[in-house]
Amino acid sequence: MAKIKTVLFSEISGKAGTVDFRTLRGSGIDFGKHRIPLNPKSTKQRIHRRKYGEAVQAWRALSNDDKELWNKEAKDLKLSGYNLYIMSKLTPPEVYSAAGTTDTNIETAEWTDLPQLSLVFESNATRLLVAGTMNVYSNTDYENAAMVGITVDGTLKVATRSYIEPRKRACLALQELVTVTPGEHTIKMRWQAPIEDLIKNRPTLQPDSEHRTLSVIAFA
Repeated sequence: MAKIKTVLFSEISGKAGTVDFRTLRGSGIDFGKHRIPLNPKSTKQRIHRRKYGEAVQAWRALSNDDKELWNKEAKDLKLSGYNLYIMSKLTPPEVYSAAGTTDTNIETAEWTDLPQLSLVFESNATRLLVAGTMNVYSNTDYENAAMVGITVDGTLKVATRSYIEPRKRACLALQELVTVTPGEHTIKMRWQAPIEDLIKNRPTLQPDSEHRTLSVIAFA
């Protein structure tokens, strides 16, 4: 592609015959032979275009509230919610999950791994959406408290705290979008009792009201 500077034109663009013209900001005018973009129309390309079109239509069908949620998730990645949504549709995410089935309790303010809530996997993903839910019970006669957190490769990424009314249950839920490098990852859910009074989680005794789960959605 040749480049010229001229006093005859301040701006020029488009095509004349087999020649393309393009004005460069502050550096003259480019011109050269018109090039037709490569379009092999392969099966893979047609499938990708179809999926892309479907993803765009799905985004347009989302409510404003749903779009805002995607925008919030994408903010830390310096992406728009639209781009993150389209990426998630074009590259099906990997899903990993675990659920606790044994009864457990805690009465220490030290972070402690929750039984059965540990995931180890290898992935080419660069983003992990980690999420956890847990119902806990306190049989004290005064207000108690519980904290739950999720670690990614040994680093605490998100945590939440809930106060528990006397002899009541409380639900703790948390999620976080985490940027990672491709490779093996270990995701754990942990908990603690900040007041150092007994807190229980009993999925065996109370399967309908005291559960604990950990899930990960991995995006390439």
